[in-house]
This record gives sequence, structure tokens and C-alpha cells, in this order.
Amino acid sequence: MSENPRVSVVIATRNGATTIARTLRSLMRQSMEAWEAIVVDGESEDDTAAIAQGMGDDRIRVHTVPHRSVGVSRNFGVSQARADVVAVLDSDDVWPEWTLALQLRALAERPDADAVFGDCRLVSEDGTIGYEMSAVVRHPAVVTMKDILTTRPVCGSTLAFRTGPFRAVSGYDPELGSIEDYDLYYRLVLNGARLVHIPRILATVTVSRGGMSNDIANYRHWMEIVLRRVLADARLDGPTREIVEQQIDGLQRASIPVHERAMRGLAAS
Repeated sequence: MSENPRVSVVIATRNGATTIARTLRSLMRQSMEAWEAIVVDGESEDDTAAIAQGMGDDRIRVHTVPHRSVGVSRNFGVSQARADVVAVLDSDDVWPEWTLALQLRALAERPDADAVFGDCRLVSEDGTIGYEMSAVVRHPAVVTMKDILTTRPVCGSTLAFRTGPFRAVSGYDPELGSIEDYDLYYRLVLNGARLVHIPRILATVTVSRGGMSNDIANYRHWMEIVLRRVLADARLDGPTREIVEQQIDGLQRASIPVHERAMRGLAAS
């Protein structure tokens, strides 16, 4: 176990036996070695927990929690973190060896940054088809509420945040069945947090046929709940409020952001 981890990596998973070892191997190859991993297993019905426990690295800790939501699992993981910085990694995604080093360097160079994120490569389940998210989404240097609403530029497995701002907004919403990541970004930015972009590929993200992002009915349901909550926030200015209203209207017309349409195309390939 790393005595003084500089970053805690939270990996929420359920029934991830086919991918968790690959994900953890990418973590174990990181050039920045002062990390700890908190794998939070939501009562998997396969060997996910056993595989994670058998990786042979004492920096990896595995916890099992009742199966409720990704938000519950991630919040539990953050509650177990010993470092002041938390990085998020999904259990079917992989990192290049420089991810943690670049995240920590960016936070050190930008003390005004509350969170950092990078570009990602999206690939189909068999890994044969893919593209860089930056090819279809503009990545601003510092994310505004308008950016999050209109292009949704933050790729979840590239995110690292300081725990103070995260706790100030009470973390992930445990009641959401999806979109818990963007709900967090909305609340962080509305609370004054600064999300800063790192112009490098920090993750390869697998787009699966069964993923929530490819179920348009669920996507519309949960995103509308989140957007209506944003709309009710008194801190929202007039122009941004109009964008939120447009986004809700777009959901009702089954309109989705361009990169999410592209993700569905990958999943169908």
C-alpha cells in the first residue's frame, strides 16, 4: 500500500469481470506511482471483486457496497480516499501511462483549478473503430456552464478533482440512474468551481451496446430531471437559463449532442 498517495483513483464497477483486469493493468502502468485505487463493487454477480483483489498490487483496495447507483458507489469511494485529489476511472476504460502524472501536474500548475480533465479516444467494444472526442467537441481551456450544456466536453474517465469542492456540492447524486457525472459538473460550475482542460488524450473509453448512453429513452428521462433542477437554480443567469430551456426542448424532440450521436454509432458498429 502506498503510504502517502498523491491521488486516490475511484473505480465504481458492477459485473465488470471481462474488463476490470485490463483497466487495473493500465493503472498499474502509470508513470506516477504514488497512487491508491479504491474499487467499489456494487454486488457483482460475476468475479469482478475477486479479479480486482487478485491483481497482486497492495495499492488496490476492493470494497463491496449494496447495488444502488453509480453515484452511491463513487461517493463511497471518495469517502475512503486518503489523498486530497481523486481521479475517476470507469471499469471498462483504460489510461495511457501519463494520465495521473499530467492530471497532478496540471493541478499543481493551476492552483485556481478545482478539477481537470482531458481528451479521450472513444472505441467500439471490439476496439476496431474509434475517434478522438476532440474531433467533434470543442474543448475550452476553462469550462463554462454554456460549454457543459451545449457540448458536454468532459470525458468522465479523464476527470481528477480536489476533494474540497466535490464535498462542497455533496458529491454525486445517489438517486440518479444515469447522467450523475454531468449533474456533478453542473453543480460544481454553478458553485464557482473551475474545470480546466488538459490538451492530451487521457483515456480510451469503450462504448458498449448495452450502455446507458445508448438508451435514448433513459438518457432523455434522467437528463431532463437534471436540467429541470438546473433551471430551478437561482444562481443561473438569464442567457444560460435560455440555453437550459432549449436543451429541455431538444430532449423532448429527441435531440442529443453530436458526440453522443457518434457514440451510438460506435455502439451499433
